[in-house]
Amino acid sequence: MSRLSLSFAAKIVLAAAVVAGGDADTQGAAAQHHSMPYAKLAELLPAEPGRKPCYARSYDAAHLRDHPKQRVTSVTFFLRVVGLDANGDKFFAPRAEPYDRIQYEHVIALTRRGTKRKLSAGGYCSGDVTAQCVVECDAGGLTLEKAGADALLIRLLHEGIEFDNDCDGGKGTRVKPGADDHAFRVDKVSLDLCRALEKSELGR
Repeated sequence: MSRLSLSFAAKIVLAAAVVAGGDADTQGAAAQHHSMPYAKLAELLPAEPGRKPCYARSYDAAHLRDHPKQRVTSVTFFLRVVGLDANGDKFFAPRAEPYDRIQYEHVIALTRRGTKRKLSAGGYCSGDVTAQCVVECDAGGLTLEKAGADALLIRLLHEGIEFDNDCDGGKGTRVKPGADDHAFRVDKVSLDLCRALEKSELGR
């Protein structure tokens, strides 16, 4: 089962409902464009169900030696676009027939100095002006910027991210931006490197 809870998904549905709740012309435009605040995200990844790149970076010993305050040793980032029908059921490939809306979902995972444990978290992304991804259960988030043809720049929000939050009151591991842990450039890699993360955090 996906670790993304229905309570958070409801916020995304509500956002779509606000757009669709206007006059007939507004509703028509929303249906035609599957309207959601995704303009900036669409510059990074077209708003088409089935799109799903994987990005990663492992920092070598020389880099870590030159950045002694950096605790993060590797970062993996997965982004995907799914479609939803009027019942809220997801589909993962383009459809010719009309559908209700699209949704951007993400997973971020990282490792840190002194431990082999991999931390991971997932949630949703949106953004007309800034591409921003939030982690489930109000556990922080990040922003995304293009950093080349096949690279992204990930910036942690000021509160960082609480990884492995179980959404039931249990506390996870909070990673806050530091002197050398606030922005990470990641490069596109084989999708195979993200398949396990996609399944564990997003359910498929």
